[in-house]
Amino acid sequence: MINRLLAVLVVLACVTKLAACGGSDTSEQQAATPEFEVHRYTTRARVEALADLNAQRPQVSAFHEPIPEFVGPKRELGMPAMIMPFPFHETDRSKWPDVSEMEVGQKVNMTFEVLFNPETELPAAYYLTSWEPLPDDTQLTFGNEADAGAEDAGTP
Repeated sequence: MINRLLAVLVVLACVTKLAACGGSDTSEQQAATPEFEVHRYTTRARVEALADLNAQRPQVSAFHEPIPEFVGPKRELGMPAMIMPFPFHETDRSKWPDVSEMEVGQKVNMTFEVLFNPETELPAAYYLTSWEPLPDDTQLTFGNEADAGAEDAGTP
């Protein structure tokens, strides 16, 4: 389980770093660009850190519940509960969600999209698309008793 979690985190970190590098494409590179599958996921989460909208690519950090339907590396299903960054779209500001009403500690539904490369069977990029607040009394389930205690304590 720990190895799977580390693999998912490494892939997502690499994807985020690669996406931030950018660069210009030649027509040869564009011709080799695969068609990505767009996978959309909604998960319940607790906001851990807010976006700095002045950053080149803002992100929200959240502790999310397990996502059993998540398609990960080599098409393995499932992502465990974890704290992770949810970056905004890297190039299209019109796709940035309005987080002006979001607060640290708030319980939310978060929707994000993953661009999945079917040739490499790896996620290529992901970004937060929307969110909505949940009632304050919503009980989040992070997957084990240690995490359940963290819900009340305010730490993962």
